[in-house]
Amino acid sequence: MTFGEYVTGRREAAGLTREALTASLGWSSTYILHVEAGRRVPAYGEMDRLLRALGLSLDEWGEAMRLAGEARPKRARGRAA
Repeated sequence: MTFGEYVTGRREAAGLTREALTASLGWSSTYILHVEAGRRVPAYGEMDRLLRALGLSLDEWGEAMRLAGEARPKRARGRAA
C-alpha cells in the first residue's frame, strides 16, 4: 500500500469527500488529489494537520508516517565527483 492509497482509504473510512477534506485543511483540491495519487507527500507540518483532520489513532499515525517516509525521494549521500 502506498501513502496516497492510505490517505484515500482513511478519508473514505472517515466519511469525508475530497472536497470536505480540502476545505477543512484550506488546501487546494489539486494538492490533495496529488497526495492521494502518490505524486506528492506533505511536509511534516502539513502531515500533522492532515492526519488530525482524518482523525487517526496513534497507531494509524505510525503507519501513515512509515508510508510517507517510504514515498519520500531518497537523497544522495556525499558529494558528486
